[in-house]
Amino acid sequence: MSIKICPYPFSRSSFGERVHIPCCSSWLTNEYFSLDHSGPPGKSRAAVSLRESVLDGSFKYCRRELCKYPLIDISELDTLDDHEVFIGNKEIQQIKDGKFDQNFPITSLTIEADSRCNLACPSCRKEPIFKVHPDWDNKMRLELIRYSQVFKTVKKVKFGGYAEFFFSPLYQELLQALYKLNPCGLREVAILTNGTLITKANFEKLGPARKLITEINVSIDAGDESTFKNVRDGNWNQLIKNLDFLRELRLKNEIEKLRFNFVVQKNNLESVEKFIQLGNLYEVDHIDFTHLLDWQMMKLDFKENAVHIPEHKHFARYLELWEKFHSHPKVKWELAI
Repeated sequence: MSIKICPYPFSRSSFGERVHIPCCSSWLTNEYFSLDHSGPPGKSRAAVSLRESVLDGSFKYCRRELCKYPLIDISELDTLDDHEVFIGNKEIQQIKDGKFDQNFPITSLTIEADSRCNLACPSCRKEPIFKVHPDWDNKMRLELIRYSQVFKTVKKVKFGGYAEFFFSPLYQELLQALYKLNPCGLREVAILTNGTLITKANFEKLGPARKLITEINVSIDAGDESTFKNVRDGNWNQLIKNLDFLRELRLKNEIEKLRFNFVVQKNNLESVEKFIQLGNLYEVDHIDFTHLLDWQMMKLDFKENAVHIPEHKHFARYLELWEKFHSHPKVKWELAI
């Protein structure tokens, strides 16, 4: 019998909160957060319970109506093409046998330890966040010590979440710390940025640690200036200059991957084709489309802007664009229904 699972609980975790979060915190139920999260990262009773709930098919700790991550047949785990999942042959066999324990290794770690950003996109937050509590950075430095054992098995680190990498002194400090740790198994370091601050000068300020960066994901949400102004209220001309710099980095193979990201919503729906053209112009490796998530922290009205929902008045147009572009060789766009 075919068994389909979500691979994230078997490979990923997040740095920034003292709970095991293998995906997005809003994709997990309140019941999950009430479980026992004591112990080393990813090795708590809660982490094991989450994996068990995926294997038994109940997904009782998951809010599947929100995440929409496509489930994977267990028999296909060894051929899985997901840039955020690394599962070894030994661990795949444990999953198939259903005999994993608390020592199941974390191989992909997302840094979600900051919320500072130079922009205040309405699809992300209700108000600007330029500062954090004075004790926060010290708290995260201590958390780094708690994760020291995790870095021995990690193959990919992704700086993402709620902050802008080049506006976050903490993220830049953590990158320096990672460079000094020099984990022997680390293959990839990816950063998520809105692109408006990643100038050549800011990139070079990272010093030798910038050599760790293998992938840069630029979240733009627009393919033209007017749409960018509407959804991001950012400086389009500066963004374009910075994209020129990123293209140069990629062409020189100073980074291995350059991705453009686009969260589809009502206010940028008609900019989809221009965004693909922008990606082609900058010779990116991947053009990623995702649907709007109900963060419950954003300024936008979710139902009004979530065009991927069949009941939305613009859903037919969303579906038309998906059918036209989802098979483009560089486009990754899962239909979110």
